[in-house]
Amino acid sequence: MHVPVQARARMLNKVYQGDVPADLGDLLLRCSWLQKRISSEPALLMLMCQLKYGPWRDAVMSSWSEESRGAGVWQSLSTRAARLVSVLRKAAVTVSANKVPRTWLRHAGRFVGRHSGGEQVLRHLGIIEVAKKGGNLTFWADAGDTDDDDECDDGDGCGTDECTVWKLSDRKAGLEKMRRLLKGWDAIWVCLGDAPHTCDEWYDKQDAARKALSNLKFKVARFPKL
Repeated sequence: MHVPVQARARMLNKVYQGDVPADLGDLLLRCSWLQKRISSEPALLMLMCQLKYGPWRDAVMSSWSEESRGAGVWQSLSTRAARLVSVLRKAAVTVSANKVPRTWLRHAGRFVGRHSGGEQVLRHLGIIEVAKKGGNLTFWADAGDTDDDDECDDGDGCGTDECTVWKLSDRKAGLEKMRRLLKGWDAIWVCLGDAPHTCDEWYDKQDAARKALSNLKFKVARFPKL
């Protein structure tokens, strides 16, 4: 995998003493796939980390293969944005059809579904939105006999977004947000492309990234914090 993910994974593996969370373990299984594609779209590194759950990553990998045939390295910003929006829209439809097993809630996302994971990343990027009516996208598998602790129990939906019905947003909104995100990501890629090895290097790279973002003339969309 690209150096920053490898370095962070090694660090987290030490923190968890080898018993890493399911989402991190799943990310490590995708090392070779990311390594081959990071040069054509660096933003894949951030997206694959933020998607969190295996089925979302599977869907993105599949739709990326369909959308990137014949694509060159570092195409125009508009072309890259259009490709990523198409990839994520297809991924949403795929995940809705296949569903995410609720074991991911217990082992990699308990009580974080409202600010982390595939649906929140796509919502933030303007790919999907909560459907007031007419929605047809749901992402979580139905609860079974062994999933009682994941049932809705708070009167306002579940502890996650597993009961929410979504729909695809207008494509134009997603394109604009994606273009802005790519501008921001490109601005900091030079600063953070290589993982730091010391605390001083970490501070310097973070400071350089902050300055790079502050020089942009618009507010860069932020992902939900993990």
